[in-house]
Amino acid sequence: MTCGSLQHPTQDLHFLVHFLPMNVELHTPAKAESFACLFQHIKLFTEHINILFQTDKMFVQGMDSSRVSIFEIYLPAAWFDKYELTHDVTIGINVNIFSKVLATRDKAQILRLNFPGDDKLFVDFACPPDALVSGVYDKSFEVPLMDIESEMMMIPPTESQAEFSVPAVKFAILMDQLKVFGDTIQFECSETAIQLTSHSQDCGKMKVDIPIDDLTSFAINEGERISQSYSLTHLHNICLYSKIAPEITIHMSVNFPIKMVFSVGSNDSGAQIVFYLAPKLTEEFL
Repeated sequence: MTCGSLQHPTQDLHFLVHFLPMNVELHTPAKAESFACLFQHIKLFTEHINILFQTDKMFVQGMDSSRVSIFEIYLPAAWFDKYELTHDVTIGINVNIFSKVLATRDKAQILRLNFPGDDKLFVDFACPPDALVSGVYDKSFEVPLMDIESEMMMIPPTESQAEFSVPAVKFAILMDQLKVFGDTIQFECSETAIQLTSHSQDCGKMKVDIPIDDLTSFAINEGERISQSYSLTHLHNICLYSKIAPEITIHMSVNFPIKMVFSVGSNDSGAQIVFYLAPKLTEEFL
């Protein structure tokens, strides 16, 4: 066999990549890191998900095992550096396995996802040709896929009685601190302030007053006062996404789930993860 004959399989492989049902790439390190973070934390809510690759976006929807929260991931096609589909693709995946694969990626590496149309997803990590890093090696994975039967949940749009935006990291720190004093948080929203409270018989009580002027944005119906309680365990897990979002926007209405929106990267990219968390029925806080 001559050296020339060895080149043809490689050439054919590159040629065929363009005809795969799905070929997606992220070259920007920050975006690849955000993508990995999205799935590394989803395992706290569910074990299996369907990932929908559609013409205009990648979309994921799921519900946690206790059935009190729903999450949705929206990544527009334009958010990726390469987004090639021959048709819409749905892949069912074990989140724990996928998160382990993504955890092996070095921060400098490009991320590639290829789906040839069978029962495997191919994941590759490679350094950019113009930025080779000593000691960082290319990695390739074959991830087994699953058939997951799930119906898409239609979440009707609702008018929020109150809406505010706050730096995501600051809000996450508050959730960590409040969780020390109880497993339930009470939100009190009015035109003048937002108050957060948690308490327990063993640890006492913590109350946080957030001045309206400290919020990035704030809107509430005139004369409205909203009082709702939520699980701090769920909010703590949701706030792990503060690592990839500069701000969190919170929508509240009485007797409706709280809606929490994290913009992945810049707010104008359209990439976001959205959580809906049902209110908790508790006795009135003391």
